[in-house]
Amino acid sequence: MRQDFERFSAALDRAERAEFVPFLHELAAVSAAVIRPYYAQGTAVELKGDNTPVTAADRRAEEVMRLLITQRYADHGILGEEFGLHTAEARYRWVLDPIDGTKAFVSNCYIFGTLISLLRARLYRTWGDCHGYFQVATGGADLMFDPALKPWDICALVPVIEGAGGRATGLDGGNPLTASNLLVSGGGALHDEVLGALAVP
Repeated sequence: MRQDFERFSAALDRAERAEFVPFLHELAAVSAAVIRPYYAQGTAVELKGDNTPVTAADRRAEEVMRLLITQRYADHGILGEEFGLHTAEARYRWVLDPIDGTKAFVSNCYIFGTLISLLRARLYRTWGDCHGYFQVATGGADLMFDPALKPWDICALVPVIEGAGGRATGLDGGNPLTASNLLVSGGGALHDEVLGALAVP
């Protein structure tokens, strides 16, 4: 369990806690305020494409939460059960289920709730793009590879690497100029070792 916590969860830093926890409470409060008048009132039920129920309460609660988020944090992403994804590449993404337990809700049963989470879309950055290859050519790095490239990403790099005494291949060891990926190194045994490690059994 500890390993999973480290992988999928992280403590908020002080600034994030001060910023986002009160806002999360606002979202929960507005969701409750929207949903409460619909509860036990015979609200009409529709079936979505996946044959699950949805009501005006679900939709309205998500709409209001989305509105608050976009007003406060225009650059944040949102993923909601009822209205899908907005701004997929945002660093922060709010994930909303306005009524988790809609079947209970429409049955006048109280075991439902609103689920709100905040993902932090961390960008893991290495010495990528052409700078990584520059590092290999000048001895600042031993190895660089990219799994998905176009010809314009590759062609100018090969003579630079080879001119510096290094080696360039596709990830399968083939001609880099016809590949859609690239592995470069300073040469020597390391290149072949990496190709062997990348090879599909």
